[in-house]
Amino acid sequence: MGTGRRRSRGFPSPGSPGAQTDVDRSDFIEALVADLQPVRPPMRWLGAVGIWSAASWLFVTTEIFAKGALREGVGLEILASPRFAFELAIGLATGFAAIAVGLEMGTPGAPWSLRRPHLPVALMIAWILVAGSDAFSSLVVTSAPMRTACFAETLLVSLPPWAFALHLLRRRALLQAGRAGFLTGAAAAAIPAFWMQLACVTQSHHNLTAHLSPILIVGLLGAFVASRVVPRG
Repeated sequence: MGTGRRRSRGFPSPGSPGAQTDVDRSDFIEALVADLQPVRPPMRWLGAVGIWSAASWLFVTTEIFAKGALREGVGLEILASPRFAFELAIGLATGFAAIAVGLEMGTPGAPWSLRRPHLPVALMIAWILVAGSDAFSSLVVTSAPMRTACFAETLLVSLPPWAFALHLLRRRALLQAGRAGFLTGAAAAAIPAFWMQLACVTQSHHNLTAHLSPILIVGLLGAFVASRVVPRG
C-alpha cells in the first residue's frame, strides 16, 4: 500500500540540503575550469640549447669586440702553438658541454649521458690544467699588453647569458637544480673566458686568476640561485 510519501531511493529531493550541496560543488568545479589557463610546455632540450648558444655567443662576442679587438697576431699564435690551440678547443667544448648537460640534467626521462655532470666537469678541469700549466713560472707566451679590467669584463659580460639560462631552467622541472645551475652558470662565463684568451695576455697565472676564475664564480652563483628558484620535478 502506498503511504502517500515518495521514496527518494538515495537521491536528494529538490530543495533539500544535499541537492544544494551538489549544485554548489558543480558551480565550484565549473568556476575552476573557467579559471584554468593554458599551460605552455617547456622548450625542447635541443631548441633551448641552440637558442641559448646563438643568443649568448652573439651577445658576448659583440660586447668583447666593442671594448677592443683581439690581440695582434693571435691567429699565428694558434698555428704556431698546438698547446694553445688545444686549450681553445677544450674551452669551446667545456662551454657547449656545460650548457647541454645543464639544461637537461635531472629532467625526468633525460638520457643517461645528460643526467651526469662528469663530461663538462672533466673538460673544465682539463681547461684549467692546460691554461694554468705554467701557473708558478714567469713564462709569458705573448708580449701583448694586458687588457684593462679583463676580470671584471669577463665576469660582467657573463651575467646576461647566465640570466637567460636561469630563465630556461625555471621553465623545466629538475631533480638537481643546484648542479644544473652550476653548469649553466659555468657555461655562461666560459664564453667571455674563451674570447679573453684571444684578446688579453696569455700568462698562465693571469689566465687562471682573471680569465677562468669567473667560470667558478658564476657557476657557484648559478647553483645558489637555481637551488632556490627553479622548480623541482
